[in-house]
Amino acid sequence: MPIWQAYVVQSEPITYPLLILVCISPLFGCYLGLHRKNTIWVLSAFLLPIASILNLIIFQSKSNMPFRPSYVSFSYLLPLACILGAISLQGLWRLTAKNRYSQITRTFIIVLATVFTVQTVVAAIDYKKMKRKSDWRGVSVFLAENYNNPHLLIFDSFSLYGSWEPTFYGFPRYYRGHSPLASINKIPFQAPKMAASTLTPILILFQWREYFLTPQSPYPILSVPSQDLASIDYKKIRRDSGLICTDFTGFSLIQLRKNSNNLARDTYNIIEKLLLHSPDGSWNVELHLAAAALARVIQLDQWHYHLMQAEGMIPIKNLRKVEDIAKHIRRLR
Repeated sequence: MPIWQAYVVQSEPITYPLLILVCISPLFGCYLGLHRKNTIWVLSAFLLPIASILNLIIFQSKSNMPFRPSYVSFSYLLPLACILGAISLQGLWRLTAKNRYSQITRTFIIVLATVFTVQTVVAAIDYKKMKRKSDWRGVSVFLAENYNNPHLLIFDSFSLYGSWEPTFYGFPRYYRGHSPLASINKIPFQAPKMAASTLTPILILFQWREYFLTPQSPYPILSVPSQDLASIDYKKIRRDSGLICTDFTGFSLIQLRKNSNNLARDTYNIIEKLLLHSPDGSWNVELHLAAAALARVIQLDQWHYHLMQAEGMIPIKNLRKVEDIAKHIRRLR
């Protein structure tokens, strides 16, 4: 459940001890008389979880993106859990002051609080050590320093067709090289020029990943746009003997091991290998359209196959757009 995931993500590593304190907090709230002294605070505590559920319902009705646990945690769940946990600890402290074992019980509470603190500090250190952001800077610097000869840098990501893609996102900010840039969805319109070019293609493949707070986190703070994308095995691409892959956090730089000095043919061969290792889905539509256009200009019969594949994978709402691109590809010579 999204609400449970949100609670776990924001309360780790003390999720279950805090949950116990939250569950017993109504008893200690009554014991401390909070319902008589602080009516506004009690009403707020009841409204917070209702607001969380309302947030979830509105979000899912207005967006097809996955629900991020942090959306409700910072504003609703985490403060509520901390307040209720504090009520339980205060109630325990007050209750133990009246029995003969008060010193032992208070020592136990102090030890428990110390354990919570230590666990939180360790989790914070793990969080800082863990690489999670896509390394746009590293990719940009690597390309500028290692590829001085003219190359064509082609950007792609296995994204659902018609949805937002991270093409060039963050790259121009750091890149200081001189190679031209292209995106895979523009290749059907650039294919004739590519057939006459001797540039060497380098495919920069953005990888959709789940982001976790720490290596031990059971749930991600950010999921992939669609669970179907989680079935893509990038390791298969890296193991292809015909490709040279250089990996960064969130990226793979992909080149052919042997180039033909023809940009269109080399790009087509890279796309063919990507399609070979990718499960069928609408994230392959742009690759098939690019492959169809390139095959058309280098006189390969496979362009028919790629067009049929693209038209068979496309969502109905995007069918007209793909049909227009297919007409353009059929007119290529």
